Amino acid sequence: MSEHGNKTADELEREAKFLKKEIEGVDEVIRSEEKIKHDLEEREQELEEEARRERERDHDHGHDHRVRITVVVNGQPTVVEAKEDETLAEVRKKALHDTQNVAQPPENWEIKNEAGNLLDPEKRVGEYHFGKETTLFLSLKAGVAG
Repeated sequence: MSEHGNKTADELEREAKFLKKEIEGVDEVIRSEEKIKHDLEEREQELEEEARRERERDHDHGHDHRVRITVVVNGQPTVVEAKEDETLAEVRKKALHDTQNVAQPPENWEIKNEAGNLLDPEKRVGEYHFGKETTLFLSLKAGVAG
């Protein structure tokens, strides 16, 4: 008598065939899962590549990013949408026009940031790394009559 009790050879063979079919079914599930895994990995790579291309395209068009600049002219705020490649002199000119401060030429107006630091009007907006928005202040230079 075997360790399987009183089972006959035929019963043992039937049980072995049953287990073989079960194993084949498990193998089929494993193959199916591996195919799903492979398909998901392929899609992941496609999306990563697409994201990389999109980042490159955004970077290539980065020179057209706009900065929302609130310019306070003698206490009067106005908003100027500026491209990063525009100079602060251009922003100053727009702000003076928008606030109707045209009696003095733009060169007579100083540009300062919120910390009170004097900014170079010939530098481009992007050189200051303002982010998406900032506040600047225009005031007449010392000694210039308003």
